[in-house]
Amino acid sequence: MWGSKPLFSSFIFLVVLGCLFLFSSCTVQEPYTKDGKEYGVTKGTFRGRWWSYYERGSSFLAGEFYTEAERDFLQALQGRSRDTWNARTYGLHFVEYFPNRELGVTYYHMGRLDDAETYLNASLSQVDTERARRYLDLVKQKRIALGQLTDVKPPDVLAKSGDNIVIGTREVSVELEASDDIGLDAITVDGKPLRFRGNAVEGRFKYATLLEEGVYTLQLGASDLAGKTSQTPVNIAVDLTGPCIAIEEPTLPLVTEAGSVQLRGAVRDESGVESVLLDGSSLSLSRNGDRLSFERELPLNAGENVFVITARDRAGNETAAAVEIYRGSPSSIRSRLWHFEQQTGTQLELASASLSVVRDILATAEQESPKPISIFVKYPKSSTEQYRKSELRVAGRVDAQMGVKTFAIRGKTYPIIEGAKRIEFSRRVPISPGENPIQIAAEDQQGYRDEWEAVVRGEPVFLDEYKMKTAVQYFKGAESGEADFLRMTLEGLLQGRQRFEVVTRTELDQILQELQLGTSELADPNFALKLGRIKPADLMIYSLVYPRADGGAELLFQAIGVETATILAQYDTFVRDTKNTEEEKRALADVADWLEEAFPRISGELIAVAGKNSWVNLGEEDGIRKGMNVVLAYEVQSAEKDATTGEILREPIFDALGWAPVVGVEKDRSKLDAVRFVEGHEGQQPTQGQPAFTM
Repeated sequence: MWGSKPLFSSFIFLVVLGCLFLFSSCTVQEPYTKDGKEYGVTKGTFRGRWWSYYERGSSFLAGEFYTEAERDFLQALQGRSRDTWNARTYGLHFVEYFPNRELGVTYYHMGRLDDAETYLNASLSQVDTERARRYLDLVKQKRIALGQLTDVKPPDVLAKSGDNIVIGTREVSVELEASDDIGLDAITVDGKPLRFRGNAVEGRFKYATLLEEGVYTLQLGASDLAGKTSQTPVNIAVDLTGPCIAIEEPTLPLVTEAGSVQLRGAVRDESGVESVLLDGSSLSLSRNGDRLSFERELPLNAGENVFVITARDRAGNETAAAVEIYRGSPSSIRSRLWHFEQQTGTQLELASASLSVVRDILATAEQESPKPISIFVKYPKSSTEQYRKSELRVAGRVDAQMGVKTFAIRGKTYPIIEGAKRIEFSRRVPISPGENPIQIAAEDQQGYRDEWEAVVRGEPVFLDEYKMKTAVQYFKGAESGEADFLRMTLEGLLQGRQRFEVVTRTELDQILQELQLGTSELADPNFALKLGRIKPADLMIYSLVYPRADGGAELLFQAIGVETATILAQYDTFVRDTKNTEEEKRALADVADWLEEAFPRISGELIAVAGKNSWVNLGEEDGIRKGMNVVLAYEVQSAEKDATTGEILREPIFDALGWAPVVGVEKDRSKLDAVRFVEGHEGQQPTQGQPAFTM
């Protein structure tokens, strides 16, 4: 008891001393006024803590009071030295905090370039932001202007796969490599800028687009920080047409009593022939103008003999031709019947008619003069055909007694071997939902024509309902009108891509009305996640907008998985001038590109199933993230093959069994949670080898 008074007095003294120290450290700084606006202010009371100095320094920077901004940023760094998007101040209050970066920006404006570079690099080592990268580029540009850096040469830009690219799909993807001795500033393809964050002397970039069949020249462009530019043309051929196979000898269909016949023919393809096989073995080829010729002696067995020629081009397109020969007496009923069936495609069974009836049918057919030119289509089979893919393979042959002169599919010329009496063709044509007319026309050397036409009804299964359903939420920190502009622009950019299905704000508002809820709840991420379950969505996109001192703004985007309520990916972009709508659109296009890269649409298969869990052969190296969804597919319709040649005329068709969230990711595989089955497939057990793709 007695000893407590001195201790209490000492405690009071220390408290007073601490308050005096705190007061002395919190030097009162009157705000500065410039153009009617105050700078050097904070939103609330100046507390003398690191976040107070950071906020006040940012205000000084906005007013171009660089000495005061420097002092406050240095003071902030003494309290907390690391940059971050989420710095906890007190309790559950968090603020964005970039004193290293903003001090670097301050030094840039003060002309202290060495110090600017030091602090900007320090910031980048802690958090990768586009603003830091762009200001490092500005530092280099100022050094170039001052003569401190010399730009020796323009940038280099090229396609990783080289020039004269031949591909067998309309979905074109080109990987670019660019480099510069000083630093890259922009990368373009045909004038369209690609996503580029700055502060790089080299990089790899990807450009994807959808093209029709034809030859294209893409202009790859690059500019450096000194303003020098380079362009490299890259030629790309989109080839959906298989090689033309011409059978010049023997004249088919052939009935002979000989023990062997001479096979002679040629192959032509505009993109280049890669291989020609006869029953799986390579044929020797010799060049004759724009075609490759082949010859082979064919030994014959008694009865029907079938030899299959398969030609493949550089783009991977294939065409198959069946060489069918009958060894036997030409006057026998069996030989004549076989010849009739080959010419007409009509099957006659000896058991279904008397021998005299068969003789009469054959005699009548043999007296008829064959058409000078005829088109035989293997696929599609008829005008009632319903096709469920986005491309249709049209395959068949043309027979012409005097040789084929021209041939076209859908009005587009097919590269044939002119003068050949039999040609085999194969081409893939785009199919749209609804009716798709398919016209084929051929003409021989004397002007005789034959035409074939069908209307294919396209009902493609794109599995569109299993796109990634995405809702763009608020742009916190932007004014109401600006936030609406940013949100609708990003929604439009995402909706225009095959990867996403956008749940629009209009749909969200309708749900709110049904639930009798106000729009204010959308500011609560927890509520928004519940909303995502009410209106199915896989991904919620939130943006935090941070206005910056130089008239620009940073936008931090967070992609939140509805299933796990966690941040799956995060990305920032920097707009130098918020009054420039075109620059804002460019920044949002970068965000859309990032989302496609962050959540790729890729396919694989199940590699193991155990209980409710399964594993798929898609992992971290494929871009899979925990919280993504994987769709399990099953075969609705099997592939259709030509019975004679074995060529695939129609690819198999798949539909969804259900989907499952990714709960674990390894380098080359991922673990899936229990399957959420599509209605009608509840409880069906997934099986190893089942196709799968990311939602």
